[in-house]
Amino acid sequence: MFYREAGQFKASYAQDQQIFPIRQDRIAMGALLAVAFVIVPLTANQYWFAAILTPFFDTPLRTAAERHPNLVDYVARMMRVYYPAHVWPQPQAAAA
Repeated sequence: MFYREAGQFKASYAQDQQIFPIRQDRIAMGALLAVAFVIVPLTANQYWFAAILTPFFDTPLRTAAERHPNLVDYVARMMRVYYPAHVWPQPQAAAA
């Protein structure tokens, strides 16, 4: 255990019902959000964005989206424009 709630008294019911009532929790969440939304976007390169941060998932939503040829074409066009070096497996568009 790195820290304890002992000594962190609350003056009101609202303060006691906070999502993160312990100060160290708020600091840790703030640091985590800063890394996730500031540090990673500023330092990640094309490989990180294409392969690591947005991994390939075979989900029902993806399967449903692949049934629409206009969405498949849009994704292919965006991948060619923004990630020309990344090999992206293009699904077969459904016959209209």
